[in-house]
Amino acid sequence: MHNQFINTWSKGEECRLRDMKGSTKVELLRAFPNRTWVAIKAKAYRLKMGGLVRRVPKIKINGSKTEEAFIAGLIEGEGSFFVHVSRNGGRNLNNEYRYNYLEPEFKIAMRDKTPMERVGNLLGLSTKWCKHREQWLLKVSRERALTLAKWILPLLTINSLRHKQTKAILKIFRKNNTLKVSPQVVINVLRMRKQKRLNYLLQHIGELRNV
Repeated sequence: MHNQFINTWSKGEECRLRDMKGSTKVELLRAFPNRTWVAIKAKAYRLKMGGLVRRVPKIKINGSKTEEAFIAGLIEGEGSFFVHVSRNGGRNLNNEYRYNYLEPEFKIAMRDKTPMERVGNLLGLSTKWCKHREQWLLKVSRERALTLAKWILPLLTINSLRHKQTKAILKIFRKNNTLKVSPQVVINVLRMRKQKRLNYLLQHIGELRNV
């Protein structure tokens, strides 16, 4: 009997599902390959998870080339594409999490509200006030981050730091918008600065995809 017909969900699966609230349907089906879409939605309903799925916005600028250049300049100066670590499922005797994932993420933060609202409106993305840092923040991850990276890459200055980051993110997550990795890889990644993380993952991407 296939696992998709088994009603029992492990605690790890429940934690992973809760952690992925707001993901796309494609992301959820990839994360639970042995579960049908009906089963995933039913479990989310039983866990009282409203708004399980989000729609991935299309990055489409209705404005002029000037506005495209404005967004590219703001992202080049203040934005950042990087690798985020997601862990859940409880810990074992070695204090290691059961489920370890790497995800693409984009973030831009500024104290000036006006340019942040402008770029958010043009991209169809929302900004929020980060109280403890006293900054306006726009942050997206997984498929949304990759969509933004694909759109912005041709507008960035070739071989600039942001251009290199964006190319690295698209290469690392070329096949999947999340990578399941070992606890040791997560430990190694967390010890590195953001740019070193990208270099490390580019060097070992073939090994990581086989985990």
